Amino acid sequence: MNVSCIGLGKICFLVSLLLCAALVLFIPWSQRGLSPQHSTLPCNSTRCHHEFLELKLQQTDATLLAGHQTAGLIKRRESSSGQVKQTRGTRKENQYLFKEMLHLQDLFIAVKTTKKYHKSRLDLLMQTWISRAKEQTFIFTDWEDQELRKKAATQMVNTNCSSVHTRQALCCKMAVEYDKFVLSDKK
Repeated sequence: MNVSCIGLGKICFLVSLLLCAALVLFIPWSQRGLSPQHSTLPCNSTRCHHEFLELKLQQTDATLLAGHQTAGLIKRRESSSGQVKQTRGTRKENQYLFKEMLHLQDLFIAVKTTKKYHKSRLDLLMQTWISRAKEQTFIFTDWEDQELRKKAATQMVNTNCSSVHTRQALCCKMAVEYDKFVLSDKK
């Protein structure tokens, strides 16, 4: 049998191509231990969505319990009048909250503004929700406004950053905001 060099080269090329394809297909299975970790579900039904969320909830619960000591779990129940009641629950129930609740004094609220919008936007904010959480709200601005300083007092922070809407100016403002947040020891 007489095989030419060109024919032999083509055969070797095809064999090497098949070996490479087999290796590429085999490598992911060997890294996973030859068995898929999650069973695939047909996602055209609500069963798929529900089982996927149950799996994620169990994984999150296990991670939280392994990493942190939880004082207890609280579940939410709706009474017949529509009010939400919080009672002690078990880990098996899928609607729960952790016992640690946030209080208003734990929060850090940041409002970024520029000189252009001090009057039109900040006046409305000061009259509404900033007035309810004045101690927790910090106003970061790019200009020293004496009228705003009188209203906000120490809660106003002049960033001394440019007022243009560029990435560099925004990064400057966010860096000042982050520094103030870290120093405040709030959440």
